[in-house]
Amino acid sequence: MPKVSFILFPEFQMLAYVLASETLRIANKNAGRPLYTWETLSVTQAPLPASSGRLAAPDRSGWDLGDPPDLVLL
Repeated sequence: MPKVSFILFPEFQMLAYVLASETLRIANKNAGRPLYTWETLSVTQAPLPASSGRLAAPDRSGWDLGDPPDLVLL
């Protein structure tokens, strides 16, 4: 199953992040089974502000990714 890692930077565009992650979620839902997994990381390993000022928290801290992702989106 392909694994996607989203790495967020301060002032990231929330719309781009939401559209990308929702695409994966909808693909899984329409397939009726998991096709993709994904996780969100931040460069600071702490919650960071989007360009809108809203905070986004990473799914976990640390950079030990375990199995390497198939796709990294910055």
